[in-house]
Amino acid sequence: MKKNAAIIGIICLFLISYTSCNLKTKADVTFDADLMSTCSVTQVDSVNVTRTFESQEITTNISTLTSNNNTSNGLIKSCKPTKINLHIVNSTVNFGNLSDCDVILLKTDGTEKHIGKKHGISNNNSQDLDCDLDDVDVKEIMTQDKVKVKITTVNSQVITQTFTVEVHMTFHFEASSSSG
Repeated sequence: MKKNAAIIGIICLFLISYTSCNLKTKADVTFDADLMSTCSVTQVDSVNVTRTFESQEITTNISTLTSNNNTSNGLIKSCKPTKINLHIVNSTVNFGNLSDCDVILLKTDGTEKHIGKKHGISNNNSQDLDCDLDDVDVKEIMTQDKVKVKITTVNSQVITQTFTVEVHMTFHFEASSSSG
């Protein structure tokens, strides 16, 4: 009997020790953030011209996002894009005028990361374009108060009018909780 009690005691001590060593000190939290901005795309009189358009500054509301999700900037582990949609507003122009499009996220100091693209889009006669996403961590950019988006395009047709493109993006954050 004493032998069985000793073995059970050793097993219990081992389990308590093992469980204590493997407890996380802070819980993980995840949340998404939706951002939107606009770019003005100007007309172009020739084909296969590479042009770059920069959005207005976008307020990330990162302090509110982190506070609402029980975390802080310093506890964010990663941030990745999960959706990039471009939408042409109030125009007869469509994405069939383009052959290529790249989307870049920028800090206001000019630091940038390529986050999405769409190539070979000449056959898209829609005013909406869902971009292919890069598997890239943009934590150092998205933890800023303000960011910008840069769109680089190559046109496959002459574009006879200036139009506005709305850039809709969703980012997925992973962080540690600020309360253990």
